[in-house]
Amino acid sequence: MPLVALFVKLNNSRSIRVLDVGGGAGIILKVISEKLRQDYRVSVTKYALDLSPLMLARQKQTNPDIQAVYNVDLCENRLDNKFFDLVLMVDVVEHVLDSDKALNEVGRIGKFAVFNIPLEKNVVEFLWNVISNGDLRRRRIASVGHLHIYTYSSALRQIKKECGDPVDYYLTDPKPWPFDLKNRIRDLHVVRTFKLSPKISALLFGASSLMVLVKCRKTSTERL
Repeated sequence: MPLVALFVKLNNSRSIRVLDVGGGAGIILKVISEKLRQDYRVSVTKYALDLSPLMLARQKQTNPDIQAVYNVDLCENRLDNKFFDLVLMVDVVEHVLDSDKALNEVGRIGKFAVFNIPLEKNVVEFLWNVISNGDLRRRRIASVGHLHIYTYSSALRQIKKECGDPVDYYLTDPKPWPFDLKNRIRDLHVVRTFKLSPKISALLFGASSLMVLVKCRKTSTERL
């Protein structure tokens, strides 16, 4: 987790408040908190925010030491400015209708943020969507609720505009398609291209995510 190590260095505090936004069952919050405690000897206080009471209940089961949970809309929260040292936004931004406002709020309530954003705006999916007359996008929205699609550059631009300054980022290893012979051949092309250039691979095939550490800044919506 190279971004976690960089965060610890930049944050320079022995006590850290971590907010997990839309974190589902809370596994990522648990893993990152354990790493912070064990590898860097820092005190971690956990928080979670989600629209789903069921998911917040799962968060409590996974993280029984969680300090507080917030059953509110991120875009309409009343949390204090810069209250959290680290905000986790893992596979969340693409689901939020007003993604600009969500990013702005992360920038307001957090000092740093870690984003994971799937890169679904690529040549293969564009052509597939054209051939299917938009069916791919409709199914993507209906099945997994991805209202927005990104390239790595469009995601970084939006983050920089609405949230803060990207400190470091990388593209994750490609995820395989469902297994059959045709997809296996396609996976081989993706993996080979990724080894040559992760950015070119993401632009051609997608199948990767953007992981980015952001230093949040004050925004126009910051409450005084």
